[in-house]
Amino acid sequence: GTQPQVLRLVKADTNEKYYVSLRTPQGLDSGLATGHVNAVSVHKASGSLPAKTTLLASLPVGQSYTDSTNGITVNHQGLAGNVATVSVSMNGATCNRAAPSLTLTPASRSGAAGTSVAYTATVVNNNPAACGSSAFALTQSLPGGFAGGFSPSSLQLGAGASANSTWSVTAPATAMVNTYDLTATVAENAVANSRTVHASFAVTDSGAGTADSTGPTLTITSPAGGTTVSGRTTITATASDASGVARVEFYDGSGKLLASDTLAPYSANWNLRKSAKGSQTVTGRAVDARGNASQATVNVTVQ
Repeated sequence: GTQPQVLRLVKADTNEKYYVSLRTPQGLDSGLATGHVNAVSVHKASGSLPAKTTLLASLPVGQSYTDSTNGITVNHQGLAGNVATVSVSMNGATCNRAAPSLTLTPASRSGAAGTSVAYTATVVNNNPAACGSSAFALTQSLPGGFAGGFSPSSLQLGAGASANSTWSVTAPATAMVNTYDLTATVAENAVANSRTVHASFAVTDSGAGTADSTGPTLTITSPAGGTTVSGRTTITATASDASGVARVEFYDGSGKLLASDTLAPYSANWNLRKSAKGSQTVTGRAVDARGNASQATVNVTVQ
């Protein structure tokens, strides 16, 4: 005899499979209940046979099973011996996934350094009904020192549905007065569909409560001005700033950067054998945590 034949259809919204078969009172089905004898069975399974299946319908001749979400109808048209004739119609309802929508309200917030602000993130599932529901994850990209997070960070949404999440962002206590760009992204789990949008956080007052536009206090401590140097020498400096010193840069008389030191005591090694002889102006440049800079110089004679 011939092997049993099974019709397999894709259930697009969940990536499961429909299996359509004829059940007759033979072999393992010899004790089949009356309602299933000579009927077309429609099963659902998450994998390929012999995966475990779930019976959805038993169709006598003339009856149909319809999946309106995916636009699939299976009709048992006729039975001859051990062969059933079925028709399958598909009305074009397919799962063509689309990128979700993401809106941040308001688009801009303001506050002092060290404070937190909140935005409402609204996510819309733009997939058609055939795709069913999906999980959408929210992630962020923040400036250095900022902290934040979404609550909840994942949303389960049906096709066309929307939901909100609260995005809280905290500026560091050392944040300079400025407007900062914040980035939020929503992505459909396991699918390359995502949307990225931006908001802004205007820091109105620094950690000290006022805008900082002043560079660090900088002093070159060695070599002393008016001295003669030769061979190798070390340039040293002291620097201080209420916002914190980010770095101190050292330059020789030609403007060449000798070193950039981020930790006190600030220093740079200077190889005078490779430097021009005669009078030179050594320059130190200090930059604070808010980007403000100041300079100090000493004049020396290179021998």
